[in-house]
Amino acid sequence: MALYAGMTDEAFAAASFATAPAAGRPAALGTLVFAIYLSWIMGTAAGIAAGALVPADLRAAMAAGLYALFVALLVPGLKARPAMAWVVSAAAIVNAALSPFMPAGVALLLSILCVAGGYALVAGGRGPDATVSAGDGRRGSGRRGPGGMQP
Repeated sequence: MALYAGMTDEAFAAASFATAPAAGRPAALGTLVFAIYLSWIMGTAAGIAAGALVPADLRAAMAAGLYALFVALLVPGLKARPAMAWVVSAAAIVNAALSPFMPAGVALLLSILCVAGGYALVAGGRGPDATVSAGDGRRGSGRRGPGGMQP
Protein backbone atom coordinates (compact mmCIF):
# COMPACT_ATOMS: atom_id res chain seq x y z
CA MET A 1 0.00 0.00 0.00
CA ALA A 2 2.89 2.39 0.70
CA LEU A 3 3.94 2.16 -2.96
CA TYR A 4 0.76 3.89 -4.04
CA ALA A 5 1.67 7.00 -2.04
CA GLY A 6 4.21 7.84 -4.75
CA MET A 7 1.88 7.03 -7.62
CA THR A 8 1.77 9.80 -10.18
CA ASP A 9 -0.12 9.94 -13.45
CA GLU A 10 3.07 8.94 -15.30
CA ALA A 11 3.64 5.91 -13.06
CA PHE A 12 -0.01 4.91 -13.31
CA ALA A 13 0.05 5.11 -17.11
CA ALA A 14 3.28 3.12 -17.36
CA ALA A 15 2.04 0.49 -14.88
CA SER A 16 -1.36 0.23 -16.56
CA PHE A 17 0.02 -0.53 -19.99
CA ALA A 18 2.70 -2.98 -18.89
CA THR A 19 2.42 -6.45 -20.42
CA ALA A 20 2.35 -7.99 -16.93
CA PRO A 21 0.34 -6.17 -14.23
CA ALA A 22 2.72 -4.11 -12.10
CA ALA A 23 0.36 -4.26 -9.12
CA GLY A 24 1.19 -7.94 -8.79
CA ARG A 25 4.92 -7.19 -8.80
CA PRO A 26 5.68 -4.78 -5.94
CA ALA A 27 9.41 -4.63 -6.75
CA ALA A 28 8.69 -3.52 -10.33
CA LEU A 29 6.13 -0.96 -9.19
CA GLY A 30 8.47 0.35 -6.50
CA THR A 31 11.30 0.70 -9.01
CA LEU A 32 9.01 2.54 -11.43
CA VAL A 33 7.70 4.93 -8.77
CA PHE A 34 11.21 5.58 -7.42
CA ALA A 35 12.65 6.19 -10.92
CA ILE A 36 9.91 8.65 -11.79
CA TYR A 37 10.24 10.45 -8.44
CA LEU A 38 14.03 10.65 -8.80
CA SER A 39 13.77 11.98 -12.35
CA TRP A 40 11.23 14.57 -11.17
CA ILE A 41 13.67 15.78 -8.46
CA MET A 42 16.64 15.82 -10.84
CA GLY A 43 14.60 17.63 -13.50
CA THR A 44 13.55 20.25 -10.97
CA ALA A 45 17.15 20.80 -9.88
CA ALA A 46 18.30 21.06 -13.51
CA GLY A 47 15.50 23.53 -14.21
CA ILE A 48 16.50 25.72 -11.29
CA ALA A 49 20.12 25.71 -12.42
CA ALA A 50 19.23 26.41 -16.06
CA GLY A 51 16.70 29.06 -15.05
CA ALA A 52 19.45 31.05 -13.37
CA LEU A 53 21.19 31.31 -16.76
CA VAL A 54 18.14 32.70 -18.56
CA PRO A 55 18.04 36.51 -18.87
CA ALA A 56 15.45 38.22 -16.64
CA ASP A 57 13.46 39.61 -19.60
CA LEU A 58 13.08 36.15 -21.10
CA ARG A 59 12.11 34.66 -17.72
CA ALA A 60 9.38 37.28 -17.37
CA ALA A 61 8.11 36.51 -20.87
CA MET A 62 7.92 32.78 -20.07
CA ALA A 63 5.03 33.42 -17.70
CA ALA A 64 2.85 33.94 -20.77
CA GLY A 65 3.76 30.42 -21.90
CA LEU A 66 1.49 28.89 -19.27
CA TYR A 67 -1.46 30.93 -20.52
CA ALA A 68 -0.62 30.04 -24.13
CA LEU A 69 -0.60 26.36 -23.17
CA PHE A 70 -3.99 26.73 -21.50
CA VAL A 71 -5.45 28.39 -24.61
CA ALA A 72 -3.93 25.71 -26.86
CA LEU A 73 -5.61 23.02 -24.77
CA LEU A 74 -8.91 24.91 -24.50
CA VAL A 75 -9.58 25.84 -28.14
CA PRO A 76 -10.01 22.32 -29.58
CA GLY A 77 -12.47 21.51 -26.78
CA LEU A 78 -14.47 24.63 -27.54
CA LYS A 79 -14.67 23.69 -31.20
CA ALA A 80 -16.13 20.31 -30.21
CA ARG A 81 -18.55 21.86 -27.66
CA PRO A 82 -19.72 25.29 -28.82
CA ALA A 83 -21.96 25.78 -25.75
CA MET A 84 -18.87 25.78 -23.56
CA ALA A 85 -17.53 28.79 -25.49
CA TRP A 86 -20.26 30.84 -23.81
CA VAL A 87 -19.23 29.58 -20.38
CA VAL A 88 -15.57 30.38 -21.01
CA SER A 89 -16.45 33.82 -22.41
CA ALA A 90 -18.64 34.60 -19.39
CA ALA A 91 -15.85 33.54 -17.03
CA ALA A 92 -13.41 35.82 -18.87
CA ILE A 93 -15.80 38.77 -18.59
CA VAL A 94 -16.44 38.17 -14.87
CA ASN A 95 -12.69 37.78 -14.29
CA ALA A 96 -11.99 41.07 -16.08
CA ALA A 97 -14.61 42.79 -13.92
CA LEU A 98 -13.28 41.34 -10.65
CA SER A 99 -9.53 41.69 -11.32
CA PRO A 100 -9.22 45.37 -10.33
CA PHE A 101 -10.72 44.64 -6.92
CA MET A 102 -8.90 41.47 -5.80
CA PRO A 103 -5.74 39.45 -6.42
CA ALA A 104 -5.61 37.89 -9.91
CA GLY A 105 -5.71 34.28 -8.73
CA VAL A 106 -8.69 34.92 -6.47
CA ALA A 107 -10.56 36.75 -9.23
CA LEU A 108 -9.93 33.92 -11.67
CA LEU A 109 -11.03 31.22 -9.24
CA LEU A 110 -14.12 33.16 -8.19
CA SER A 111 -15.12 33.85 -11.78
CA ILE A 112 -14.74 30.18 -12.75
CA LEU A 113 -16.77 29.04 -9.74
CA CYS A 114 -19.53 31.60 -10.31
CA VAL A 115 -19.91 30.92 -14.02
CA ALA A 116 -19.64 27.13 -13.68
CA GLY A 117 -22.18 27.19 -10.84
CA GLY A 118 -24.50 29.40 -12.86
CA TYR A 119 -24.20 27.09 -15.84
CA ALA A 120 -24.96 24.07 -13.65
CA LEU A 121 -28.09 25.78 -12.33
CA VAL A 122 -29.28 26.76 -15.79
CA ALA A 123 -28.45 23.39 -17.36
CA GLY A 124 -30.16 21.58 -14.50
CA GLY A 125 -27.44 18.97 -14.15
CA ARG A 126 -27.37 18.07 -17.83
CA GLY A 127 -24.03 17.91 -19.55
CA PRO A 128 -22.95 20.50 -22.12
CA ASP A 129 -23.97 18.24 -25.00
CA ALA A 130 -27.41 17.28 -23.70
CA THR A 131 -30.40 17.89 -25.89
CA VAL A 132 -33.73 18.95 -24.47
CA SER A 133 -37.00 17.44 -25.68
CA ALA A 134 -39.69 19.91 -26.63
CA GLY A 135 -42.15 20.63 -23.87
CA ASP A 136 -41.07 18.35 -21.01
CA GLY A 137 -37.55 19.64 -20.25
CA ARG A 138 -36.07 16.13 -20.14
CA ARG A 139 -32.93 15.15 -21.98
CA GLY A 140 -33.65 13.68 -25.36
CA SER A 141 -31.98 10.55 -26.62
CA GLY A 142 -31.49 11.93 -30.12
CA ARG A 143 -33.56 8.99 -31.48
CA ARG A 144 -36.66 9.72 -33.49
CA GLY A 145 -39.80 7.64 -33.47
CA PRO A 146 -42.60 7.48 -36.03
CA GLY A 147 -43.45 10.86 -37.49
CA GLY A 148 -40.14 12.36 -36.32
CA MET A 149 -41.21 12.50 -32.65
CA GLN A 150 -38.78 11.66 -29.89
CA PRO A 151 -39.77 8.60 -27.81
